[in-house]
Amino acid sequence: MQRCVERPHLLLDGPKVIASPRVAYLDLVGSSSRSVIIFSSQRSGSTLLSEVLVHHDRQRLMFEPFLGALVHESRNIARGCYADPDSDDPELDRVFETVLSGRIRSLFVDRSNTSRLPRGRVIKDCYTTNLAPYFAAHFPEVPLILLLRHPVATANSAVTLGWKDDLEKILEQRGLITGQFSAQAPLIESVAASERHTVSSFVLRWCLENYLPVHMLSCTSTHVVFYEDLVRSGEAELDRLAAFVRRRSAFWSGWRPDPALLLQPSTTSRLDYRPSQEQLRRRWQNEVPRTQIERSLEILEAFGLHRLYGAGPDPLVCADEVLVRP
Repeated sequence: MQRCVERPHLLLDGPKVIASPRVAYLDLVGSSSRSVIIFSSQRSGSTLLSEVLVHHDRQRLMFEPFLGALVHESRNIARGCYADPDSDDPELDRVFETVLSGRIRSLFVDRSNTSRLPRGRVIKDCYTTNLAPYFAAHFPEVPLILLLRHPVATANSAVTLGWKDDLEKILEQRGLITGQFSAQAPLIESVAASERHTVSSFVLRWCLENYLPVHMLSCTSTHVVFYEDLVRSGEAELDRLAAFVRRRSAFWSGWRPDPALLLQPSTTSRLDYRPSQEQLRRRWQNEVPRTQIERSLEILEAFGLHRLYGAGPDPLVCADEVLVRP
C-alpha cells in the first residue's frame, strides 16, 4: 500500500501486467517434445534467436528459467554446474521436466512471452551450458541449439555494461575445477586472482561455459549456430536451423523462418545504440586493447578453443565442424 501511495502508477500498471500474456496465458500442451532449448553464453544473441523461433505457431518464450537467483524452482542449480551425462540426478530431472513441460510460471521467465495459448516452448538459457550434455542424454526428444559468439565480443559487451563476471559461482565447484578443468586449473586461478571483471575474466568464463558442450554434445542432438554467421548470412543460417528442428521434431515441420526478424533489435538490446551488422561483428576489435586481445587468445588456446576463434571477428571453422562427437 505504501508503494502504491508513493507511486500511484503502480495501481494502473498492476492490471496491465495481469492482463498481459506474461500472466494471462494457458500452457496446456505439456509434452517436452514441444520444447526447443537454446544454450549460449551471455551477450551471444540468444534473445534475438529465440524471438525468431517463437514466431512459429504460438510458441511461449521462456527467458532464463534456470537462473536460480530469480526462479525459485531452479534455486539449487548453480551457474556453470556440471553433471555426468551417465549419472542420474532425480532433482535435476525434476527441474528440467518442470521447465520443458511448461509447468513453471514466473514474471521473470515470461517477461517476453506474447502467446496466450502456446502450443510449444522456446527456452533460452545462459547459465547452465555445462548441463547441456546431461540434458541431451536425459531428454533426447528435445532439440538443442548451441549458439556461439566470439568470446572477446561477448566479454567486451559485458564489460561495457558494467557487469560482474560471477566467476566465484563456478570456482566454488571445486570438483569441476579439479576434475574436468584440471589441466587449466593454474590459469583459472591466475585469472581469478588478478584479472577479475575484465575482458580476460569474461573470456575465461566463456571457456568454462563452452568447453564441455563443444566436446561432449553430438551433432545428432545439437545444432550449432555462430552469431557471426547469423548477422552475415541470416537466411542461409535460418534455413540450416529449420532443417535441423524439422528433422528432430514433427511439431516444427511447418516452420519457415523469416530472416527479416534478424534485423529487428532484440528486447535485451541497448535502446540508445543501433549498430550495423558489420559493427556488430567487428566493433570489439577497435574497443578492446591489443594486450587484452592477446591475453584472451592465450586463454582460448589453453582450452583448445582457439580452433574456433582467433584474432579476427569471424569463426575459423564452419558450424558443422564445432562439435567433437558425430
